[in-house]
Amino acid sequence: QSQVLLQQLESLPVQQLPREGISACIFRVDGRISREVFRCVLQFLYTGVVQCGFSSDVCRLTELLLACMLYQLPKPLADYTQCALCPLLPTSPAALVLEVFNLASERTNTVEL
Repeated sequence: QSQVLLQQLESLPVQQLPREGISACIFRVDGRISREVFRCVLQFLYTGVVQCGFSSDVCRLTELLLACMLYQLPKPLADYTQCALCPLLPTSPAALVLEVFNLASERTNTVEL
């Protein structure tokens, strides 16, 4: 569902993890995206259902919007994120609102709506 994510995963080398006794590819998520947010992304990619416990947390939703933009995640997840963010912006700090608008404008310029 995400060509960007798929390409990044396919280009990773397989590494031996002796402590775990397995071979695996190690994918490093952008440091600006928390585990909680990326877990929500993975759940959506596997199930098609948005399940996030941070729907009123403007910082986490901004991270989710960033993930949508960086990894070109499916439009329904990006739409959900923007809809959840909109009512929170009037009471959010100006710097955070500016970050959201910058991300949204980048998304509009790179993804067909």
